[in-house]
Amino acid sequence: MDTISWYKFVITRSEIIDGKEEQMLSEFQKLLVAMQVPDSVSLLCLRNPPSEPVIHFVSLKDDNVFHKQLIERFVKKQSGVPCKPPREDSVSLLLGCCPMNLLDSE
Repeated sequence: MDTISWYKFVITRSEIIDGKEEQMLSEFQKLLVAMQVPDSVSLLCLRNPPSEPVIHFVSLKDDNVFHKQLIERFVKKQSGVPCKPPREDSVSLLLGCCPMNLLDSE
């Protein structure tokens, strides 16, 4: 059975202005292409008021060692931290594929 790993990335409004969010999304798109399996990875965004930081979540539902290494490098580069899955009703899917049962991994 595949395991599901979750990571959280907090981006402040000033970092958004400096282009960090755009750069992270671009890096994630490249990651999806390298993995050639977008159905096992997703990037979600927590819906927050405009005055609060933006929080992104990345999930990986895959036991492939190469895919795990790619995600771990991405997490390290983007200063992500391991976390629990977000509440399904609080996030929007930005990139990748997020099966309904993916958020039930807690």
